[in-house]
Amino acid sequence: MDYSKLVAELRDPAYEALTDAQAAAAINAKLVTVRAPVETWQVKQFLIEQSIWPGLKLTQEDREVPAAIRGLCISVVDWVDDAAGDGGPFEISTDLIP
Repeated sequence: MDYSKLVAELRDPAYEALTDAQAAAAINAKLVTVRAPVETWQVKQFLIEQSIWPGLKLTQEDREVPAAIRGLCISVVDWVDDAAGDGGPFEISTDLIP
């Protein structure tokens, strides 16, 4: 994650006299939630790039993992891996700084 914009923002004199909690609240007040459609292949690409995909695949096969967690992993993998493409697009929310 690139924190350069956050660091630059916090160097602004407006944040000098604030505590860490106050500065965090001021920064968070500037966030805007954006909703956008995302294709399932983009979700899979993200999961692979973040090294989450192998864990999902391995966990769904691990009988020592609780059934509820295995079931969740199976559902996520099946949904993302849907060859027919019936799983997307869907919308996600992302916090952005305008």
